[in-house]
Amino acid sequence: MYTVQARCGQSMPKFILTKHWIVILSVMLGLLFWFVDAALHYFALHERSFSEVLIFSRMPLHEIYTRSSILALFLLFGILVARHVAKREEAERALEKIKEELEIRVEERTRELNNANVRLEFELNERRGAEKALRESENHLKFLASQILNIQETERKRISRELHDELGQMLVTLRLRLGIMNKRLSEDQAQLKQECQQSLRDINKIIGNVRRLSWDLHPFVLEHFGLTVALANLINDFVKDHNLTLTSEPIDVDPLFSQDAKLMIYRIFQETLNNIGKHAEARHVFIRMKEQGDTVTFALDDDGKGFDVNQAFARNALRKNLGLTSMAERVKMLGGSFDLKSQQGCGTQITFTVPVSRDVCNGELPYRNS
Repeated sequence: MYTVQARCGQSMPKFILTKHWIVILSVMLGLLFWFVDAALHYFALHERSFSEVLIFSRMPLHEIYTRSSILALFLLFGILVARHVAKREEAERALEKIKEELEIRVEERTRELNNANVRLEFELNERRGAEKALRESENHLKFLASQILNIQETERKRISRELHDELGQMLVTLRLRLGIMNKRLSEDQAQLKQECQQSLRDINKIIGNVRRLSWDLHPFVLEHFGLTVALANLINDFVKDHNLTLTSEPIDVDPLFSQDAKLMIYRIFQETLNNIGKHAEARHVFIRMKEQGDTVTFALDDDGKGFDVNQAFARNALRKNLGLTSMAERVKMLGGSFDLKSQQGCGTQITFTVPVSRDVCNGELPYRNS
């Protein structure tokens, strides 16, 4: 189907050229040729009248054949063009149908994409809300953990003072009384004097155990002499109590940390050495401390029997390995990193890096305000 319309802004009605009009125009062109040919014969040759040249019944046979053939050719040409136009119209209709179907599909797909986008945005908002709630919950748990540790340390300090001040003084008083009693016993009371002396030795052991328990509960040496001296005493006591050798590379870390951070680091060392003494069966322990920029790295290696790290940190084994978990949590609360490497039969290596906290106001750790 062909359309003819105005150009250059001129207004004229559309003319739709269909296949029927093409056949009609071809017939009209054939007849026009017939009329022109008759006119040429009449005006050029002047042999016959115009009606004889034009009317079919009065024309010579060869002119009838020629004009009929030309008229048939025009008609055949019109039919061929009409068929081409019909095919083109079918193709255009099919194309228009495909275009409409494609537009429908595009609209449906656009609606689906818009709906999917709305759902995705809703899910993203839900996920952002869940992540925000999770971060808030994690910060809250960190705060609660810090408060629990603070309460635990406060209670340890109270019990340690009671053991040292009350029970320790009572034991010292009892020892003095037994000592006086021992001196007042006569020579003929040898058995009683021997029992009194044995009681004095037992009381001295009890005083030593109470003093050690008090120091384990709260390291008063840390408050009065600093972390470096406290770690040195802890390491010396550990070597005395266990049949092993220990190599240490200490540095002065007291100016680098706040008081709370020093207590945390001391507890990590205390727990690590306690685990080595109880479970590692080690012959040698190597301790390294190294300051690197704004961080300090502590490493403790032993040549003990080792263990399976994944199994130790498994969910079912966490209750049995609270010491390892507490060490990792303490380092995390200090804002540092904790690394544990171990293999059965190959010893254990514990490394933790702690950022310097000497500029923290009032000796408080950053996690307390999180």
